[in-house]
Amino acid sequence: MTVFIMEYRVIGFSPAMAMHPNPRAGRRTFFVNSDDLETDDIKAVVEAARSPENTPKGYQLFSVKDRDAGTEVRP
Repeated sequence: MTVFIMEYRVIGFSPAMAMHPNPRAGRRTFFVNSDDLETDDIKAVVEAARSPENTPKGYQLFSVKDRDAGTEVRP
């Protein structure tokens, strides 16, 4: 069982947002179990995460991380 971490950033995200009092401002993070996705392939997870029906409105995919393997893929 692998856990993938998908991070989305608001469209127009800027480094200045890093100074916001809320450290998660402009970001949304989701944790997904590989059993739910029926795949352990991180590239397949990136493609699924990039699809419009899975992307929160006003956000774009920033990265997908494989928590167990320690790998990160950016689209």
